[in-house]
Amino acid sequence: MKSPTKPALRVVGAAEVQLSLSVQNIVRHVKDAFYGLCVNAGKQVLAAMMEADREALCGPTNVPNPARKAVRGGTTRFSVVLGGQRIAIDKPRAHAA
Repeated sequence: MKSPTKPALRVVGAAEVQLSLSVQNIVRHVKDAFYGLCVNAGKQVLAAMMEADREALCGPTNVPNPARKAVRGGTTRFSVVLGGQRIAIDKPRAHAA
């Protein structure tokens, strides 16, 4: 039995909603994020390669070796071109023993 105080529910048709998203804006953000990812990966690979070269000259860190050719000398800040942009890198240093 229907309640005399409550109105009956009506069925409403499906509504269409349109969002105005700029496809160019979305593509630009995705492109910038991917570019940043590639630059960060490139920096990490370059740092690992330079540290491997220094380890080949100086030997492992904190392992005494009287026959080593070079000793560690900290790092120096310098820049390289990566992805068409100049970025700063910490270059590991070594000097003759």
